[in-house]
Amino acid sequence: MPRLLLALSAALSLLCGCTPHVQLRGTGPSDRLIDLEALAGSRPGDPIREEIARRSIERYEGFTLGVIELSDDGHVKDEVPEGEYAIPLGKARIARAGGELTVIAYGSSVHLALRAAEELEEDIEVLDLRSLCPLDHEAVLDSVRKTGKALVAHEATRSCGVGAEVAALITEHAFEDLDAPVRRLTAPDVPIPFSPPLEQATLPQLEDMKEACSALLAY
Repeated sequence: MPRLLLALSAALSLLCGCTPHVQLRGTGPSDRLIDLEALAGSRPGDPIREEIARRSIERYEGFTLGVIELSDDGHVKDEVPEGEYAIPLGKARIARAGGELTVIAYGSSVHLALRAAEELEEDIEVLDLRSLCPLDHEAVLDSVRKTGKALVAHEATRSCGVGAEVAALITEHAFEDLDAPVRRLTAPDVPIPFSPPLEQATLPQLEDMKEACSALLAY
């Protein structure tokens, strides 16, 4: 399995009104750059999705495991199943069941939400979107209608982020089921710094997640 390098390209994304991208690149000469945000938001038939489709499940599994191995911030740790396996596109999963608040997230924010829920010892449901396009509208709305409160969390910038689309979906289709305004926890609208300490100061952290959850629970 190749070692992977993480690169953040945020400044150009902000100029274009897009979210910052996380990119993975293997160290081998044949390894091509993969833009995870582009993959998550692309539609069937897009070149980026076709490129990934040509890779074997084992190859994609290698990239997934590489991300986990390189994560040293303490909140992205998990096991990757052995052998061939597939995750259906457009199907969210309930990472933690709850009845008082729904945290809708993807990527590392899912792990952050799980840690916050455990430390707060509250009845918090964590919904892992897993794919952004197609987006699992039914899972989002079912969870929010059950809990009555929604927090949308991701590491991308606030403006033009996925959180805005999810918040709009909830407001349009589940407004009467809400007991509190939909809240977002995101990075601010700034380029993501290259320096690890500055990056940590920019991206949402565990205390930020706990504070956002507590505020909604107390609403």
